[in-house]
Amino acid sequence: MMTSFKVTVDREEFEVRSELRNNIAVFIAHVRGEDITFALDRQYDLRPYQYTGKVSPQLLTKIADAILNLEELDD
Repeated sequence: MMTSFKVTVDREEFEVRSELRNNIAVFIAHVRGEDITFALDRQYDLRPYQYTGKVSPQLLTKIADAILNLEELDD
């Protein structure tokens, strides 16, 4: 099952899809024309998975934090 929602970071809105892959929740954010996959690391931080594109790491970290904060609200 896939869920879709939006997060806002620095007044810019990003569409995010979440889905279950191999019993792990992953989030795919559409950021400035690119689909970027975020996955939990071993410390349960949400970080981009093997991303080497043009979007700044600072923006990606803010998007990951916004996704995590949104998920906490759903509990």
